[in-house]
This record gives sequence, C-alpha cells and structure tokens, in this order.
Amino acid sequence: MQKGTLTGSGTAYTLNFGAVQYNNNSTGTQALIQILDGLSSAYLDDLKFISSGSGGGFNDSYSFGPSANYITPGGAETIGQFSPMATKLGAHTETITIQPIGFNASGYSGALPDIALTINDDVVTATTPDAFEQHAKSDLLLRNTTGAVVVGEVGNGQENYVNVAGLGTEWRFEGNADFLGDGYEDFLLENTSGAVYVGEVKNGATTYTNIGALGPEWKFVGSGDFLGDGYAQFLIGNTSGAVFVGNIVNGSAQYTQVAALGPEWSFRGDGDFLGDGETDFLIENTPGAVYVGEVKNGATTYTQVGALGPEWKFVGTGDFLGNGQEQFLIENSSGALEVANVVNGQAHSTQVGALGPEWSFLGTGDYLGTGTAGFMIENTAGAVVLGMIANGQASYTQVGALGPEWTSHSHK
Repeated sequence: MQKGTLTGSGTAYTLNFGAVQYNNNSTGTQALIQILDGLSSAYLDDLKFISSGSGGGFNDSYSFGPSANYITPGGAETIGQFSPMATKLGAHTETITIQPIGFNASGYSGALPDIALTINDDVVTATTPDAFEQHAKSDLLLRNTTGAVVVGEVGNGQENYVNVAGLGTEWRFEGNADFLGDGYEDFLLENTSGAVYVGEVKNGATTYTNIGALGPEWKFVGSGDFLGDGYAQFLIGNTSGAVFVGNIVNGSAQYTQVAALGPEWSFRGDGDFLGDGETDFLIENTPGAVYVGEVKNGATTYTQVGALGPEWKFVGTGDFLGNGQEQFLIENSSGALEVANVVNGQAHSTQVGALGPEWSFLGTGDYLGTGTAGFMIENTAGAVVLGMIANGQASYTQVGALGPEWTSHSHK
C-alpha cells in the first residue's frame, strides 16, 4: 500500500499519494495519526468527518475512529484503517473535514478546531495486462490477414470478440501496456517508414497518437514500468547493442539509454520477476546463461538467475502462481512445460505439464480476472485453449476456435 506524503500544519494538511495504480489501495493511517498527534488536547476521544465531494478517485468507506483506545498525542496508537481506494481513472482531489472531540484529565469534553485534510491522487494505469476494454480481465489481441483487429475476452467459458480497428500490412505491433498513463491499455504500432504510434481502445474504437519515429536499426524488446514511477514505458535496442527506455511525455517519446549488450544476448520477456513492483527484463546469452535486468536510477543491474540448454525456449511471462510476483514459462523440445519462479536470486522451475508439437502459444494474462495469470494456446486445428496452473499442474479449458488467418499480438 502507498502511504503518501503529508504536508501542512495546524488545521490544514495535504496528503498526496501521487501515481496510484487503478483499483489499488492506499493507506493514510500513519498520516492521520501524525495529524492527530499535533492536537493540543490531552486525549482524543472521538472523530467525525465530512467529505466535500462524491469521492473523486477514492471510495468513501473510511473507517477511522472512534478508536477502542483513547489517542494520546505523541503516542504509538492505532486508529483503524484509513484506506482510500483508487476506483476512478485520472487525477482527483478531495477534502475531508475532520471534526475531533477531546477531553482533558478533569473529564471535560469538547469539540476541537476542525481540520481540513486534502487528499490527492493520480490513477495512472490498469493493473491487468492486455485489459483493452478497461475491465479486470486480460484480452487477446488478434489481427487477421485482411487487417481487422479484434480483442477477445473470456466470458462464460468462451472467447467473445469485439472488432476495434483495421490496419494495413505496413503496420506491425510492437508491445502492449498503459503507455499514456490514463488507466487504459494501449498497443504500440510501427509502420515500414518507422513512424511509431500508440493505439488506445475506448468504447470499442481505437484512437492513434504519433509519438515519434525510429530508424531501421531499432527494434522493440519489451514494455512495462521499468522506471518504477507507475507509468509504462517501452524498451528498444539498436544494432550496436544500445538499450534505451522510451517514455511518453506530453504525447512524444523521450529516450534514455539504460544498458548496452553484445550480440550474444537475446531478450526473452519482461515482468516483475523480483517482486519489487518494477518491471524487469529477461535476457539469455548464447551459452544459455539467463539474467534478470533491472533499471535503477538510469542504469541497469543484472542478476544471473539460472542457465538453460538449447532445447529450451521461453514461451510466456505472468503471475501463474498467484503469489504477487511474475514467473516465466519455458518449454523444451520434448514438450515439457515448466514454470520458473525467482527466489533469492535463483530461478526454481517446476514441470506443470506437457504439450505436443501441434500447440503454439497465443498469449499470457489474467484472462479470468482472478489475479492469477493463465496462458492461451492454439493447436493446428484452430482450437483455442486456456491453461491455468493450480497445485503444481496445468489444467485446460477450450474457450474458442480461430481460423488460420488470425495472428495473436498479445503479451507473452
């Protein structure tokens, strides 16, 4: 939970939570205790509050006071949870009027001066990858050979598709994330001339924003919150090995070099593999050493988490175990499927199933809206199946079918 930054004194305070992820809790408990500790009353008996608005980005189910124990100024008390929830997108401000009642050692009780607490937040991003329709489920992003682009959501055990765009053959998909920081999942596009656009799906239609252009020496290698600021960025690498983070500011991409890699390195995926709330990237070199790269203060640090033989390939990333940290899926040439979880700097892999050569991966994400990632696979006959890992084993449910004219551009 984000605790925010408290400023002010006397009877006027501001609690700024900054960038908060959509539907994430924040806690103002410590800030509220700090305010109440400044009161002149010997003891605080009760609290009342009045909200100035309809809740803004927060819900109104505050639960502070009266405490089971009287609050002593300067004491190490608790007052219950004061936990605004970011339930609406965008920037919000709300003022809470706190009306404390105190009493002194002689038992006299009376009202203390009202305290105005202004709460600010900026709800910046959806918590569910590939949730293009602004809900708590990941979607499949698909394009067919005629250029139609659809998003598919699992509902009642079946994939349901909505046509959201049409694109010519000169366009290619380069990654998905909330690049504009408004709580809606976006996708990156680049055309054959190097123009880079962000596509954003709202109400079943897509709008496009040109954020810049790149030369043919650049390729996209990842997307996510690499800077840990609550906003999504994208990673690009050039033919000389330079790796840059692209951050969209005021509608244009700004680039910062964060690494340099030799030709022996390949990117294998992105996700929060270290469990610290920031997106990392996976790289593997030609001998098979696997590293996690983490961007901190404009530079990248690397941790070797394991090694793989040439028979293994990376097929997806996500929180398949539902433990709040992302893992990566690997498959070998015999079809064995394993999930690898990084613990104390080392990847521990467990076989969760096996797939025949007729199966290919379409994407990974929280398709059921449960907080646990699954993976979508398709066989050569077009059957689309959702795989979920529970109790160390993958179970499968067919959710639809696709013709050979469709290609997935979902997160993997």
